[in-house]
Amino acid sequence: MKMKYFLVSTALLTLVVLLTSCSNPESDFKKAQQANTEQAYTEFIKHHPDSPLAAHAQSQLEKVVYAAAKRASTSGGFRDFLKRFPSSSLVGEAKTDLDASEYELAKRTGTIAAYEVFLSQFPDGEHATKGKAELEDLEFNVAGKEPSIAAWQAFLKKYPQSQHTEAATANLCDLSFKKASGENTIRAFETFLKDFPQSRHTEAATINLCDLSFEKASKENTIPALEKFLKEFPNSQRNHDALEQLAPMVLKDVSKAGTIADYEGFLSRFGDTSVAGEAGNTLARLQYPITIKENTTRSYVAFIKRFSRSELVEDIKKRLEPQTTLIGTLILDMSPREYLLLNGAPMEGGILDDARHSFGKVEITRRASPRFEEDLVKLKGLLVPGLDLSAVRIAGYVPAGEDSVSEAARAVNPTLKAYKSGTPGRLSSSYGMTLLEYCRALEMDEVIQLLRSNEVK
Repeated sequence: MKMKYFLVSTALLTLVVLLTSCSNPESDFKKAQQANTEQAYTEFIKHHPDSPLAAHAQSQLEKVVYAAAKRASTSGGFRDFLKRFPSSSLVGEAKTDLDASEYELAKRTGTIAAYEVFLSQFPDGEHATKGKAELEDLEFNVAGKEPSIAAWQAFLKKYPQSQHTEAATANLCDLSFKKASGENTIRAFETFLKDFPQSRHTEAATINLCDLSFEKASKENTIPALEKFLKEFPNSQRNHDALEQLAPMVLKDVSKAGTIADYEGFLSRFGDTSVAGEAGNTLARLQYPITIKENTTRSYVAFIKRFSRSELVEDIKKRLEPQTTLIGTLILDMSPREYLLLNGAPMEGGILDDARHSFGKVEITRRASPRFEEDLVKLKGLLVPGLDLSAVRIAGYVPAGEDSVSEAARAVNPTLKAYKSGTPGRLSSSYGMTLLEYCRALEMDEVIQLLRSNEVK
């Protein structure tokens, strides 16, 4: 009986203690504050979930846990806090701390993978900019340690606007040129120049491509192949070689048509090739009959200038000579009395009779001759103003002689007639033709005009 009473009393006492405890959360909260531990605040919240102080206890609990995470300064501590208290007022600070902790971890680890993990978690975090720059430096250095085209291409693809772009591009260019040089094919150099049109290897690559392209065209040895090369490399060092190889084939086609225009077109393009002389000689033979038919100083001079090495030049020069050099020497005569009347002074020697005496000699050249104007001045000096042209007669004339056509000219045109050339020979005149009549007979219009200008108006 006593035992039963004791048990009942103990139970009642315990109930009273518990009821007293539950009904006094202020006291429990103070105890939790004094302890200021995660466990103390957790127990308070557990036993007084509906107390007005529960929110305060929750806030204090978060601060205690956050402070512990700060002291530990580990990513795990901050992650645990954020997981347990996603709505805490300290979430922002915890995330910032986690960002810094993860950044330091990536930096200590010093691997591309570590930085990539960090940036994937905090792409816009406080340390994102630094992390990206350091990752970029790390990847640049890694690519440089084991350089390869693929590595540099991957770097530039990932960092097209990097501070290392110029250096990475130069490294990629060097490796690509080395690869193209090793392959030494047209396709390899074309690819390189397409990828690097303006690089320090552009000139060397272009020269190599030019040489390979010329070798290919030269081996094919066709007009289309060589024309294609010249079109692609119009100013290359192999240009003359290509023209030299192309010229004989083009000349063969030109010779089929055989026109002056075709040969002129050929020489304008292939004038420096070894077959230019052959083409020039053929063109000269085509032009020769036309020049002879025209028979002018201008046409002869043009022929000589254009075909200076032709075998026909000597023949053309002989034909040109009568038109540009001496026609003959005019010997003028007049009686002493006529001379005295016209000049107001006797002839040299004081002769005064009615016999006719020579008083002047004038060489007359063609109009195209450089001496023509000089000859006219000399003739004019012998003719006083107001001179009666019928009083001045021709005492003699030294014309050009006869010469035969050259063999080279006859080879072109067997029907050509002989022409005046060679050393002048004397031809005396007893006919007594007046100077004016003589000039008219020879169609010396310039001399006639001079004589007319001296007549009395």
